[in-house]
Amino acid sequence: MAVSKVKQILFTPLARKTLCLSLSSLPSDQNPTKTLISTAVSILRHQRSKSRWSHLQSLFPKGFTPTEASQIVLQIKNNPHLALSFFLWEVFGSWDDEINEKVRVRVRVRVRVCPNVHTFNALMVCFYRDGGVEKVEEIWAEMGEWDCNPNAYSYSVLMAAFCDEGRMGEVEKLWEEMRMKKMEHDIMAYNTIIGGFCRIGEIERGEELFREMELSGIQSTCVTYEHLINGYCEIGDVDSAVLLYKDMCRKGFRAEARTVDGMILLLCNNRRVHEALKLLRVAMGNVEFAPRGKSYETLIKGFCEEGKMEEASKLQSEMVGKGFKPTLEIYSAFIDGYMKQGNKEIAETLRKEMFETQMQQEEN
Repeated sequence: MAVSKVKQILFTPLARKTLCLSLSSLPSDQNPTKTLISTAVSILRHQRSKSRWSHLQSLFPKGFTPTEASQIVLQIKNNPHLALSFFLWEVFGSWDDEINEKVRVRVRVRVRVCPNVHTFNALMVCFYRDGGVEKVEEIWAEMGEWDCNPNAYSYSVLMAAFCDEGRMGEVEKLWEEMRMKKMEHDIMAYNTIIGGFCRIGEIERGEELFREMELSGIQSTCVTYEHLINGYCEIGDVDSAVLLYKDMCRKGFRAEARTVDGMILLLCNNRRVHEALKLLRVAMGNVEFAPRGKSYETLIKGFCEEGKMEEASKLQSEMVGKGFKPTLEIYSAFIDGYMKQGNKEIAETLRKEMFETQMQQEEN
């Protein structure tokens, strides 16, 4: 069925990974399906909403095979609204911006494609990636109308959408609903709810779920640690953040640049600049890690505030060598640092340079 093929293409983890799927490697003259698909995709992308469906119907009165439908959805996946519209057109045989209940009832009798939980999950993920929380909720409601039972993945997608909006009360209801249904909370579900609580500053609740997860025998991931570390960084608990960061490194996990930025900022705010620099050096030991300009900026400001201008200058040179331009905040940090040392000449030179840089930025 078309839907079962669609779900195979779209059903991926929540991490925003690029899907890759090629058509047959045969040349176009041996692959007429390729021409059919490209024609359909062109109509969907370039024609107006009201005309595209009638045009498709006139060109392809018998519709599409499951393989053809799945390839079409794949090629328009970056536009989830259009993908959903095409999916519904395939299901209903026609499309209107507002499909009323009479049509829905008729479709249940004459439906050509019966969507399953994986189909709905795929659509929910599409809209979640596109930031359409309301649409995610609509798809969830559609599952009930089709008498389709959500699975753990379905719950995780909806919880992730609610977490992004800070709707943790609704997330907890879904969490308990899973428990009532004796549905196992997997690592995706735990990471989702832990991240949600950490983002709103309820770290204790996140830690509680973290302990519950480990007692259940579920192994934590790098994402689990990063949620907790970023949470502690947000509330300024430097000791807890450092403890978790070290534990994460001992387990062989590598922090993302955003987490490293947060740790460096937290350490520098607590006048632990050398410790922050050491953390950056260790992270840079991983060939896949690329430091961001924000990390350099924070460290330079930290050294300037401590009057360690030589260390700050070395970092600034390293920063420029990696292609980052000095910001106005970095100029201000150096100017303040040299002024505190009584070196007004260098401070004045930097002030003029900063003014010229600012003028160039405004012109551009």
